[in-house]
Amino acid sequence: MAHIVVIGAGLGGLPTAYELRHLLPHQHQITLISDTPQFTFLPSLPWVALGLTALESIQVKLLNRLEPRGIHWVQGRVEGIDPDNRQVVVNQAPLSYDYLVIATGAELDLDAVPGLGPDNGYTQSVCNPHHARLAQQAWQQFLAQPGPLVVGAVPGASCFGPAYEFALLADHELRKRGLRDQVPITFVTPEPYAGHLGIGGMADSAKLVTTLMAARGVEVIENAAVTAVEPDQIRLADGRSLPFAYSMLLPAFRGSQFLQDVPGLTDEMALFRCCPPISTLTILLSMLWV
Repeated sequence: MAHIVVIGAGLGGLPTAYELRHLLPHQHQITLISDTPQFTFLPSLPWVALGLTALESIQVKLLNRLEPRGIHWVQGRVEGIDPDNRQVVVNQAPLSYDYLVIATGAELDLDAVPGLGPDNGYTQSVCNPHHARLAQQAWQQFLAQPGPLVVGAVPGASCFGPAYEFALLADHELRKRGLRDQVPITFVTPEPYAGHLGIGGMADSAKLVTTLMAARGVEVIENAAVTAVEPDQIRLADGRSLPFAYSMLLPAFRGSQFLQDVPGLTDEMALFRCCPPISTLTILLSMLWV
C-alpha cells in the first residue's frame, strides 16, 4: 500500500486528489492537506471583486466532499518537507508519505513593488478570496466617487488573464451604471505587447486584444514597468505617472517559504522544475496501478 499526500486544495490539488482516488485501488491511501476549509474557484474572483457574484457561491466546503470519497483531509499549513525521509511537517507534526504532490500555487510577491497590494499598499488584487473581498469594498467606494481606473500587472507577473477580464468587466459595469464617461481606464502591462498573456504566439491574440481595448476606449500601455505605487498615482520606469482613484494590479508570484527551505527543490524563484498535474497523475498511476 502506498500513501500519496497532496498539498493544496486548489485548482491543481483538489482535482488531482479526486482523480487519484477514482483511478487507484483503495488499498492506496490519499491525504489532502489544505490550509483553508474550503475550495475557492479562483478564476471567478474578478466577478467577486466587482460585486457581480458572492464569494460563497464559488466556494465549496472540503470536509463533506473528501471523507465520504475516501480521501483523508488534514487542515493546516505545511511548515516543512523532508524529502530524504519522505515526511512533511503540518501543524508541527510529521506526516509520512510514499509519493508527494505539491499543488500549493504560488505566494504573492507584493514586496517587489513599493505600495503594491491592499494590505500594506494602495492597489487591489483578485488573486485570493481575502483580496477579492477588499477589492469589492474598495469598488463600492469608488462607484460613489469615480475617477481614473488603472488595471494591469507589474514586472514579473506571469498570469495576465484576470487583469484583462477585470478591465473589460469594469468597463461594462461602468457603462451600465452611466459612469463610464467619468472614468478613464488605463491598462498597464509588462507584456511586450497586449495579448501576449505570458505565452506569446497565440494566434491573433494581439490583434484581438488591441481591437477589444480600443473599441471600449481603454488606453493600453505595453512593455511598461511599474516601479512604485503612491496613494493616488502609479510610477513607471520611463518617468510617467498614472493617476488613479482605483487600481487593480496583478503581482508577481513566488514560491512558498517551505519550498525555498529545501535545498535543490526549486530554483531561485521557487518555481518547480517538474511536470504539471496531469503528467504527475500519469506518473503516479503508472507506478501504483496493480
